[in-house]
Amino acid sequence: ILKKGSPTALLSKYGTMQRPFAASLAHIYILKERRTAAATLLTQAKEANQKSFSLSNQLLYYNIASLYEKQAGNYGPAIQLMDSVRFYEKKLNTEFETSKRALAESRVAYEKQLLENKLLQVRANNEQWRVYGLVVILLLLLAAAVLLFKRQQLRYSLQQQTLQNEKLQAEKELSVALYEIKEFTHNITQKNKAIENLLTQVQQLKEQHKDISKEEVDAIEEDMKQSAMLTEEGWADFNKMFEKAFPGMIEKFRRKLPELGNIERRYFKLLKLGLNNKDIAGMFGIDAAGVAALRKTLVEKLELTDDAEIEILLESL
Repeated sequence: ILKKGSPTALLSKYGTMQRPFAASLAHIYILKERRTAAATLLTQAKEANQKSFSLSNQLLYYNIASLYEKQAGNYGPAIQLMDSVRFYEKKLNTEFETSKRALAESRVAYEKQLLENKLLQVRANNEQWRVYGLVVILLLLLAAAVLLFKRQQLRYSLQQQTLQNEKLQAEKELSVALYEIKEFTHNITQKNKAIENLLTQVQQLKEQHKDISKEEVDAIEEDMKQSAMLTEEGWADFNKMFEKAFPGMIEKFRRKLPELGNIERRYFKLLKLGLNNKDIAGMFGIDAAGVAALRKTLVEKLELTDDAEIEILLESL
């Protein structure tokens, strides 16, 4: 191409490569010592660089132009051109370092972004697992709460059933005790009536048979009264029945009426059963006058107005 074509024709053929190619072609002509053609090409390269600035093209141009001036013996311009070469080399190196640094920084930023994305993904996964864990814990707590609630319900139901059974048993025992105490008082009443009838018959026999002495009649009456009177063993059995029928009443007598004696407390118990003074007298083995004296003693000990307040006091207990 160099032998057959001129530099102008060559550049017009490769116009799209004119800027970098003109300076390189001028370098070839300088080596071939064709200075005129080289000067033409350097001029074109300079014009091309002015139209489209590029550090690499500028550096190439000043290198070849310095070589051209050195070959021509123009060392002053050659030195100035070499200064331009060093300037553009430094500037190109600076630009390269800047590009290199920017590339490195962009790479670091990219890797940092990748790490941050991975970290965010890990955190998202951890958060997701944490949510799953909380859901599982909540479900377990809910299941435990349901089981505990059902257990408490069952326990409460069993307690209520037990209380109901105990209440029914207590009511049954109380009914039995009340029946027994009523049966006891009924028997006492019937017994006293029978003794009273026998005493009446004894008096009739005495009137019909004058040969029966008064001492014999009194002995028979005393025996009958003693048979109606409760023994200590009988009173112990009576207290057991009374406590079952009226739970806590005996203790209440002791606590609220501590000034009363044993006989006086027994009198209150018999009054509680609704016995009249005649039946009570029979159980104590005394007559009506003895019961009246007992009531008078109660009025004095309890500081009552009259004996009518004895029943009122009993009801208040």
